[in-house]
Amino acid sequence: STLDYITDRYLAVPDAFIAPQAILLRWMDVGTFVMIDTLLLYTCGFWGLLLARRRFRLSSAAFTALFLLFNFNGHILAHYSVGHATWGGYFLFPFYVLLVVELLDGRRGWGWVARMALVMGSIYLQGSFHQFVWLLILLGLIGVCIPRHFWMSLKAAVFSVAVGLFRILPPVLLVDKFDHKFIAGYPTVEYLWKALVEVAVPGDLTLASGMTKAVGWWELTLYTGLLGALFLLGFG
Repeated sequence: STLDYITDRYLAVPDAFIAPQAILLRWMDVGTFVMIDTLLLYTCGFWGLLLARRRFRLSSAAFTALFLLFNFNGHILAHYSVGHATWGGYFLFPFYVLLVVELLDGRRGWGWVARMALVMGSIYLQGSFHQFVWLLILLGLIGVCIPRHFWMSLKAAVFSVAVGLFRILPPVLLVDKFDHKFIAGYPTVEYLWKALVEVAVPGDLTLASGMTKAVGWWELTLYTGLLGALFLLGFG
């Protein structure tokens, strides 16, 4: 059903999970595996945050704010709550950010490209197709907005796609068989603000007003609370 009954080929599902830790499924059921996998990726994310703390020389207060916003925002919690276990690549974002900062600081060379492709490939192996695309978009924006980094951004994007090509090609071969459905984003600024400051139970609420297609609130909630939202407005 994942691909509208068009195929049952596992690799043709864009967000199929094939990370190395899948071998653990030989010895545990799916529920236990999801918990262990989440803890493993959370640990990687915390390590990445510690590296960011050292890189930016963050104070304890600043690091605490970063830790809470990164690990406990409503968006990642809502997606995990409705069963999107393939969002684990999110926890590898700190490593991507550190590499982007290296680029902005003038780091060049194939070593940087290789490390970026490794991080991007690792994210895609978690089944984090959406996150992989978002990070490609950010690389593209960096290349366009800061022309001196255009070629490095392009190289990183090309090699990241090349690393994930064995996952990208199978669904591409079936793309003409799908009935593509466009789903709009936040219909108004008010909805965006509500997504930041109001708690939404992800499985109970559906947003249809102003949308091209009804969508669950788990796709839109960003809950950080009023304090977190004001922090993002001031420092984000």
